[in-house]
Amino acid sequence: SWFFPDDVEARVHQRGHTMARERWIPAMAEECRALGAEYKTGVKVSTDDIMKMSREADLVIGTDGPGSVTRKVVGGSHATMLGIQYRIEPTEPSPERLMFYTDKRYSPEYSWIFPRGDLWNVGLLASGDGHDWERLDRFMADKGVAGKVRKREAYPIGFFGDKVQSARRDMVSSAPTRCLGNGSGGNVVLVGDAAGLTNPITKGGMSAVVYAAVILA
Repeated sequence: SWFFPDDVEARVHQRGHTMARERWIPAMAEECRALGAEYKTGVKVSTDDIMKMSREADLVIGTDGPGSVTRKVVGGSHATMLGIQYRIEPTEPSPERLMFYTDKRYSPEYSWIFPRGDLWNVGLLASGDGHDWERLDRFMADKGVAGKVRKREAYPIGFFGDKVQSARRDMVSSAPTRCLGNGSGGNVVLVGDAAGLTNPITKGGMSAVVYAAVILA
């Protein structure tokens, strides 16, 4: 459901899923290892490292988020916003829907209540004026959200990427899911937040990332 001022609600009746990234990413890593890949954590990658990989590999995919180092090789820019949220253990049953709220009293973009298993993600896209957490607390109070805060999170979101081109030389269209490297032989690609390729309304990037994976495969 999408809620607007003056008690206007728009409902989209479509089945969907919420993503548990803390389980999904390790599961992908294990599958890659099973296929013979090497998976490293806690390692910083430089632009020199990326250039070296581009000479050794058929394709280098940068999925390194809004502060992408890979983008320094590819070029281009994008805008960013901060998303903030609480993970709440609610005192009432979870609604079987995602709830978006367009109300500038809380956020210049939108606020949300997303059920995810036994927890709710309750958050907003921040204005960055130093009062966003206060507005989130007020949003929760106004919407009657009560429960124990299990986690407090803040993370940057990339959007409006300006470097969208074909990722393969035999493709002539420009689909909004990949970005062509131009300083590395044309085989360095950005996807998701690293490319700023997220939904222009919700700033969500999961569907674009999945579509990019299909194209690049």
